[in-house]
Amino acid sequence: MVSPMSQKHKNKIQIKYENAINYKPDLDNDYFVSDLLQNHLKLRVLRSGNKVWVYDYIYNGKRKRHTFGCLAKERKGDGYTPSQARDVVSNWEAIRKRGKNPLAELETDVRTMTLNKFFNEEFLHLSFIKPSETVNQQGKPVRLGNSEDEYYAKKKIWNHHLKDTLGCVPVIDITTKMVATWFDQIAKATPSHSLKVIGLAKYVTSQLLLRYEQLDNLTSNKFDRINTQEIRKAVDLARTPTALTPEEFKAIWNACDEWYNKVEGLYVKFMMLVSARGKNVSEIKLEDIKQMNGKYMFTILHKGKPFPIVLNELAEDIYLQTLEARKQFAFISPYLFPHYVYDSERNVIGVTAKPMTKDTRQRIWRGRSTKQVNGSIVKAVGGIKGLASMNVPTVATKSIHQIRHTYATNAENSYEAKDLLQNRTVGVIDKHYRQKDFENSLKLAEKQQEIFRSLLH
Repeated sequence: MVSPMSQKHKNKIQIKYENAINYKPDLDNDYFVSDLLQNHLKLRVLRSGNKVWVYDYIYNGKRKRHTFGCLAKERKGDGYTPSQARDVVSNWEAIRKRGKNPLAELETDVRTMTLNKFFNEEFLHLSFIKPSETVNQQGKPVRLGNSEDEYYAKKKIWNHHLKDTLGCVPVIDITTKMVATWFDQIAKATPSHSLKVIGLAKYVTSQLLLRYEQLDNLTSNKFDRINTQEIRKAVDLARTPTALTPEEFKAIWNACDEWYNKVEGLYVKFMMLVSARGKNVSEIKLEDIKQMNGKYMFTILHKGKPFPIVLNELAEDIYLQTLEARKQFAFISPYLFPHYVYDSERNVIGVTAKPMTKDTRQRIWRGRSTKQVNGSIVKAVGGIKGLASMNVPTVATKSIHQIRHTYATNAENSYEAKDLLQNRTVGVIDKHYRQKDFENSLKLAEKQQEIFRSLLH
């Protein structure tokens, strides 16, 4: 394998496909590998692990760099092999030697450039990477930049809102009025989601203009002119978290017992008792829960920072119930709450070695059922939330995050509220817990139990 640090300042080498695909990223900086056979060709290895070809040349006394494609992931796949990249650069060099701007001909191409073309051929490769595509020295997958979930989330947003609308229009033909009309339709249908859509459109367009100087000279980012301030205020107001009433809290707890998969019901109960995020709970491995001073505890990571959670008596009981309930399925999973596979009749037929996906967590909470209302298909209230709303109807409008905010509302002060929501780290260092950290976490666990009992009884 080729070390990035050894390549940063190395003399030109002949770039071969067999070596290029194995160049490792430098987690701090991008670096270039210069080709011996074509002086003006460089391979840029990005921090994300992706690799792009760069034409490095001088015109009118100014040095210019033009990114023109990705390294082919397969010899016959999308992108350029080293020999193909040399051919491209050689053609441009022939034009430059005649005293002309080698990329002037690209101006014709950029006039027909669409956001779809840039998004699919360059943006996704340059800005995102699937975790499985990059491994560390031990051969284990590493996440660089954006996560796999974000990668597919961006693709989903694009395909649903931009692909068949402004995405297929030449960028220089996109007008402010066109953008305003397009955004107005989205904002009326889904205000909160519209902010994600416009944010992605702005960013993709800005990256396009940044990479193509010729196009930047011809147009501007029309998405920047859309004022989202009023929509943002309305969304923020709607998102203001509210606490669950004791009746709603109790209804959700009881509904967990009615859920057809006992382990998934215990997953929600566990989350309610430790006031943790659903994603954090779903990623707990059996090996993560350890004993200290007679208490069970585990550590979650939030924004890269560790946060220890000690199980109170009630949470410990749910933990032990989960260990017992797992046995009935006779499947092995490294996770405390496995990601189960079902048949069409909701019978468990298997389990994966991966944690619950976001989609699975949503299914458990709100279901996937639909029904017809006044001739239109709408999402029905399902999942554990649906079961709870049968006894307390107001639960139907609640989100699972409001469980956490219920604890914050009942906290004695803002510092305690942040601790209960795992938004403020206590002084945990690497693998070892200091006694003070344990004592702080134990106090939080006891506070969680106190609040829980007051809500349930």
